Amino acid sequence: MFARSLTSHAVTRFLKHVVKPLLMRPGTDIAALRRKAVTLSEGLARMPREVRVCNGRLDGIPVKWLYSEKSSADFVILYLHGGGFVLPAIKPHYSFCGMLALKTHSTVIMPSYRLAPEHPFPAGVEDCLAAYRWLLEHDYDPAKIIIAGDSAGGNLTMTTVLGARSAGLPLPAGMLMLSPALRFEEANSGSHQTNRQLEAMLSERALMYFKESYMPEGKTPSHECMHPLEADFTGLPPMRFYVGSTEVLLDDSLLAAQKAREEGVDVEIMVAEGMPHVWPLLDVLPESVPAREDVVKFINSLWQDIRPLYAVPRR
Repeated sequence: MFARSLTSHAVTRFLKHVVKPLLMRPGTDIAALRRKAVTLSEGLARMPREVRVCNGRLDGIPVKWLYSEKSSADFVILYLHGGGFVLPAIKPHYSFCGMLALKTHSTVIMPSYRLAPEHPFPAGVEDCLAAYRWLLEHDYDPAKIIIAGDSAGGNLTMTTVLGARSAGLPLPAGMLMLSPALRFEEANSGSHQTNRQLEAMLSERALMYFKESYMPEGKTPSHECMHPLEADFTGLPPMRFYVGSTEVLLDDSLLAAQKAREEGVDVEIMVAEGMPHVWPLLDVLPESVPAREDVVKFINSLWQDIRPLYAVPRR
């Protein structure tokens, strides 16, 4: 039997008794909800001291650039943060992106894509695709780009790559998804039922709020954006999924990985026993260490044949 750390039990209790109730009653004051999310996340992760964060813009879209002294300007991770399509990037996102920049010697770009409900679908995915297109138009090699994201950002990772393919753009080297939300459907079966009482963070009420904010009634999203698991995965880049065994979104990753495997995509999935939603982001968890190490190993494996011995440093 896998023995969870005492820290993971404490963090799970915090998520279940503080964060989950907050998300169960989002109300109409979205600004207050966003401020609260930022505040509550402060103690869940730490930012590497060696990493710098700078503001920038790609095609008018605000972005954060994260890099260290050893980061290459040529190797890029486009990171699409989660938050139910309504919340901004918070401390764990910066911590995880900082770790990626430090451990993979890459530059991480995190777009501040437009958020629902003020900017419902397709604003978010349009911004993410525009950021990727900007990189290509400015001579970034797609073989040196990886697109990654967590939760809603995992959805945006999948739909951005599918959108790039539909637009005839070259695809990135790989895709990394942490607890992605890939199915917009009624929560009446599968892991939504079996894990409802075990889920530490996301209630069905919160998931419904996120869905209705992102895709309000009357919107007619494209097939691939509404149901990415029904898209053709053939020819997509290598994928890695990370998900906790007690998440209501467990089946999203399991089904996506199974589909990718059946359609010839290089795919692996890590299912961590008892871990909460997007646990690799929470570096206070000892259990996040092996997940982060696996993420770094995956990214480096995609670049090992094209990365020079001494990468070109940022200027």
